Amino acid sequence: MSSLDDATVGETACVSGEISHRSGTVTSPYRSKECALVLWDTARFQWSNGASWRPQVSGASTGDHELLIVTDAGHVPVTNLSGQNQTPTAIERAEPAATMLLPSHSGSDSDSQLSVQPELRKSSFEERFKPTEELPKKYRDHNQEFGVDRTTVEAYTEAGRLINKLERIGPVPAPPADTIRYRESPFHNGDEITVIGKKTEAGISCEATETHSFTPAVFSGTLSDYLSVYRQQYLLRVYGFPLVSLLIAVLFGYVSLAIASIVLVIGLFTILFVAGLVIYQFAHWIFSAYGQMGRLK
Repeated sequence: MSSLDDATVGETACVSGEISHRSGTVTSPYRSKECALVLWDTARFQWSNGASWRPQVSGASTGDHELLIVTDAGHVPVTNLSGQNQTPTAIERAEPAATMLLPSHSGSDSDSQLSVQPELRKSSFEERFKPTEELPKKYRDHNQEFGVDRTTVEAYTEAGRLINKLERIGPVPAPPADTIRYRESPFHNGDEITVIGKKTEAGISCEATETHSFTPAVFSGTLSDYLSVYRQQYLLRVYGFPLVSLLIAVLFGYVSLAIASIVLVIGLFTILFVAGLVIYQFAHWIFSAYGQMGRLK
């Protein structure tokens, strides 16, 4: 991966800059806010195979317009940015910490879309609906458009309701099974953004190739800022755990030494006390015996 200036047409490249005010707008799917780009997803909370949020559908949208990124070299158009992935298999809690890309799922390049999970984790908007709650119309329309099948309490069996109640018992309350979650993360004109894609004659494209040699990505901030977070995590994992273990060992050794010293002092004091008591008793016996001998004389 290289910068856009250093890459040739067809190579994977990275471009960072601000979203141009010349970019058009699109309406976000959940809050109906105007923005230049929006990332969104729908997920369902399930208990099977470990409690986790299972993505149902995720996507990115710029509407009918190209996204323009302002760089030192001028305006860079980003094409093929809109799309959705309706059959993700990656579980959010198991997503590797060192990657921001979802894998290709079915072998066709139409399913290899932008990863939206990392940005949505930072999103300020999140709305959840339990199986007992009625969905607003815009959410029902969204589910119908993308084929999201929502399970309601009425669909549970009596045994299923009982299991659902039992599974939620714990120190940290978890959402009921089949709770549905909606998140979105908007990008506005002037926001700093980074896009990874294939260089084109005019700019950069987020359309995946047939060989799946790369997965397009979009995230806020610069690439160096994003990678610095992973470097910090890497350093923490490689050096943090051994250092913490060493610190604990040193503290344990110090505490053990202190306890041993206290025990030694108490032991010496006890020995000296017992020895003094024995000497005192022995001397008392000697003097008592000497006094009795004097009286006998």
